[in-house]
This record gives sequence, C-alpha cells and structure tokens, in this order.
Amino acid sequence: MTLDAVTIGNATIDAFLILAGSNSAVSLDNVHKRLCVDYGQKIPLESCDFFLGGNACNVAVGLSRAGFKTAIIAEIARDEFSEKILNGLKKEDVETDFLLRGEGQSSFSIALNFQGERTLFVEHRDRQHNFNLNEIEAKALYLTSLGHTWQHVYKKVAAYLQMRREVVLAFNPGTTQFLDGVKTFDFIFPLTTILFVNREEAEKIVGRKEDIPSLLADLQATGAKIVSLTDGARGGYAIDEQGKIHHQPIITCPVVERTGAGDAYATGFLAAFMQGQPVSTCMLWGAHNAASVIGQIGAQPGLLRKEELEMKNPKF
Repeated sequence: MTLDAVTIGNATIDAFLILAGSNSAVSLDNVHKRLCVDYGQKIPLESCDFFLGGNACNVAVGLSRAGFKTAIIAEIARDEFSEKILNGLKKEDVETDFLLRGEGQSSFSIALNFQGERTLFVEHRDRQHNFNLNEIEAKALYLTSLGHTWQHVYKKVAAYLQMRREVVLAFNPGTTQFLDGVKTFDFIFPLTTILFVNREEAEKIVGRKEDIPSLLADLQATGAKIVSLTDGARGGYAIDEQGKIHHQPIITCPVVERTGAGDAYATGFLAAFMQGQPVSTCMLWGAHNAASVIGQIGAQPGLLRKEELEMKNPKF
C-alpha cells in the first residue's frame, strides 16, 4: 500500500490551562515579556482541556482531514494517555501501524493561556526511536521535531530519500535539533523539497540576521528546493523553485490561542502542494488553516478539511 504522506516526529498530549483575563492573581510584565502569578496561591482556571499534540501528530491529522491517506511514525508509551493518542489518531483515519510503544509515561506539553497568548511547558520523555523505514511506501514524508535521541532517525530518513529520489520531503526541524546545532542536521537540506521555518529559525540556520529576501535566498542555497518562512504578524514568505519570492499576509481573525498555528500553516501548504497547486495557493491554504486553528483551543480542533480548504481558494 502506497501512502500519500507519512509524518515522522512526536505524538504527545497537550494540556491547555485557560486563565481568565481578569484574574487578579495573574499579571503581565510587558516590558520583560513575563507572565507573573501569585506564588503559593490556588489560582482558578477558566477551563482545562486535553488534546493530541506534537508537530508530526498535528500534521498527520491535518493531512488526513485534507483527504490524504496518511500515517505517522512516532514512539508513544503504554499508559492511559497513550491510549488516548492511539484512539484519537484512529478516529482521524491516520494509519497507526508504524507507531512504536515504549515503556514509561506519555510526553506532555502544558499550555498556560492568558489574554490570547500561551506559554508552553514542554517535556520530552526519553525514547530510542528505533524506527524501521524500510516498509514505508509513501509519496511524501514530513520530518520534524524529535526528542533527545533523534540523530539516527534523521540519518535513516536521508538514506531512505537517497534510494527514493521521487519522494517529496517536507522538513521542519524542531527545538531539540536547533539546541544540538544546525550542523547536526544540515545534511537534510539538499534532500528537502519544502523547508518550513520561522524567521528566528531561519536566522539560526544562516548564522546572521538578514532581510527576508536574503534569508530566503540563503536558505535555498542550502539545497532546499522551496523555502517557506513565517514571520509572525507579518505573515508568510516563500521562495519557489524558480527563485520567485511570494508573500501571504495573515488572515485576520479572532485569536483564542496560538498553539499549532505553525503546524497548521505547514499542513495547508503541503496539502495544496500535493495537489499540484502553485506556491501562492499553498501559502493561502496555509494561512487559512492557521487562522482556523488559532480561533479554537488546541492544535487540532480547527484543522480544516479538504472541502473547507478548497472553498478558501477562489481560483480552485
């Protein structure tokens, strides 16, 4: 069976703690960008929700909703929360046969939401990630963040792609990869069809601050065919295979919380690309997907389905 897409990375549980905007026990220090809470106090929550999370998990669910036969390669535990991950993926028609089950507890992230912004606390449980890619038949791979033991997985992906040059690789390196240094994963760039980064990550890769056109050109010079760069409120930028630069403003919408906006943008972009759409349409789908996600709590509830994405593009 040939899959449309396989995502490789983490599948976690995201806990969302929503603090009331008028909570007297919580305040913002806008000068130093700090969230302050009264120490040692019992602080009431407006709500507490648990959702599936992790970049690879979010993109797998998003691509499945967009109509693609999708699987995820990740390692989860055997506790009750892992069952929630497994059942949630099956409900979204994401193939789970390639999931590994390890010992210990599930990995968590906790999002503390206050006045439309979230502060993330992220935990990576130690996993061996001994994935077997030899059985995978896919048109596209999405490679993203992994926990502490990850370099051997990236090397396996590189070997897989060198044997299957026709496979599309969408690459979004994660926090752990950047902490270990760009040199530890730069061998992936020449194998990359679409590189997804934000501006801060782009500057880490090139090693300096630059204007957007220079950043895009330098990132493409690493070997990536197409580069997608997001820059917060300034929207998304991309350079296509012909070297043309495109800009997509953000879609104005009410913001509930921003977890998963980048994953949603990458999902929409990749979904359009896999349908043969031009880069400008890929960016539009990404922007609408991100806008839908930040209008709800959690990284996955707002992910758009195929017909919804198509409706957002008047030229489709």
